[in-house]
Amino acid sequence: EHDFSIPGHFGPTPVHLYATPRLRLHQPNFHSPPLIVTHLVGNPGLPIFYVRWARTLISELSKRYPYRQIKVYVLANAVSCDHTHYYPRRPAGLDDQVRHKMDMFQWIKQVPGNERATYYITSHSIGSYFMMRIMPMLGHDVRGWIGLFPTIMHLGSSPNGKQVTPYLGWFWRYMVTMMYGMLMLLPMWLKMWIAVNIYEPKLEQVAGVVEGMGHPAVLYQGGTMAYEEMHHINDPPPAHSVRNMNLILYYSRSDYWAPEAYYKLALKEYADEKSIRVMLCPHDLPHAFVLGYAEYMGRQVATWMTEWEIASHLKSVHFGL
Repeated sequence: EHDFSIPGHFGPTPVHLYATPRLRLHQPNFHSPPLIVTHLVGNPGLPIFYVRWARTLISELSKRYPYRQIKVYVLANAVSCDHTHYYPRRPAGLDDQVRHKMDMFQWIKQVPGNERATYYITSHSIGSYFMMRIMPMLGHDVRGWIGLFPTIMHLGSSPNGKQVTPYLGWFWRYMVTMMYGMLMLLPMWLKMWIAVNIYEPKLEQVAGVVEGMGHPAVLYQGGTMAYEEMHHINDPPPAHSVRNMNLILYYSRSDYWAPEAYYKLALKEYADEKSIRVMLCPHDLPHAFVLGYAEYMGRQVATWMTEWEIASHLKSVHFGL
């Protein structure tokens, strides 16, 4: 488990990598390709919020596939972790983020040892919008795609969107300056206490949460992207753009960014696609599942991937007969 940065058009992108050891088996005919998960985060785009989820996911997958190397790459959004300037020189919009995700995935594919891997892409919130934008370009290079609490349609008309949109206008930059000034006045112990009680991170993550969420560049990039999300994400991606791809869209009744009404719209949009599963959370988890329900969702994602792995194996056996 370690952190590093990937170079790219939008500057270095922080990545949290979780990996099991690479196995060196002595059987000459034994082929067990790595299983690689690339996770696209939501807004504000900080990988640190997904630590518990990623640890649970890799733990569950390693139990089920002890003879395969498992890797989970949690990617930051473009510019979201740039602390070199008070404000980003040029905030990254939705189209920029889509290009960024393509670049990151191509970089991951070229890592030595990843050439023969089986790939999955998971996503949360606005990350699901980026995921569905890159699906037609990557095609069947990826075995399965998972969108958790996906904000892929009519975001400005959602219950939360209606409340947030009026505050994302031209004066957002001044609001960020004011919020940053207020945070700077707070003593570190109080900021740490707020982070522990709001975000529920483990002790070693608190400093990262405080540093990330308290920097004006992070706040400004997140608000700028949110403005585009509210005004430009309308109709869901058409069914023909993701045809014959293994896709799960996971909604919740307690999600006020992607409410139950959008779950019903997605059911209707993708009704004719047998490879697409639109699901409703039986436990009504909140949109920010990482705050208290990360382990549950990590286990659930591992179960879905296992189902796809079994189906792929059965298919290969069938055609091999």
